[in-house]
Amino acid sequence: MLGAHVSSQGGVALAPARGGSLRATAIQLFTKTPNQWHERVLGAEQIERFRHEVARHRLEAVVSHDSYLINLASPDPVLWA
Repeated sequence: MLGAHVSSQGGVALAPARGGSLRATAIQLFTKTPNQWHERVLGAEQIERFRHEVARHRLEAVVSHDSYLINLASPDPVLWA
């Protein structure tokens, strides 16, 4: 298995092709902008297109990389989310 951290800029459905262009069989991408709490909600059409692209590029694994703002060692539970 060969993986790559790929950009979802321009839409999450573009990420699988970026991995495919590297001949990756796995990709990792951010679940949201890594240095902001704000996140976009994906619609059903975007999700279906992403799943289609994952299958089309024969990716074996997709892994999410969460925000840099999370701090599980913090005493403030707000920073655990």
